[in-house]
Amino acid sequence: MLDLITRQPLVTGVVLGTMLGVPHLVLGPALSTQVAALTLAMVAGVYIGFAIVEQRATAIVAESVTAVGFACAALGGLILSPWFVVAAFVAHGVWDWVHHHHAEGDGIAHPPRWYPPFCLAVDWTFAVLLGASIWYNS
Repeated sequence: MLDLITRQPLVTGVVLGTMLGVPHLVLGPALSTQVAALTLAMVAGVYIGFAIVEQRATAIVAESVTAVGFACAALGGLILSPWFVVAAFVAHGVWDWVHHHHAEGDGIAHPPRWYPPFCLAVDWTFAVLLGASIWYNS
């Protein structure tokens, strides 16, 4: 499976994003938002793991601060509006793009080359389906 992801990160990311997003089309709005917020908080922490593997304090701090920001957006989705979660998944896709186009020594984690486009595809596909679910249920 990893070989398929590394060769086709965008395609496999869209497939996984679809698998994660389709259930939200039938979940109730409250449960959907709770699951999506938890998912956001978890995916935001992945880059902390990459930074820890590299053992670079600046990257660990940068990735931790960013993950806290995404966790706050997830909380905003629970308290204020589920659209915060959709927007945060779109923003996380941008964060993936930054990781894909960064320079060495820039203070952020350096994941495997295939990971950022894979995660971007998951994030944006999921955001579209979650947004459709919110729109449909409102």
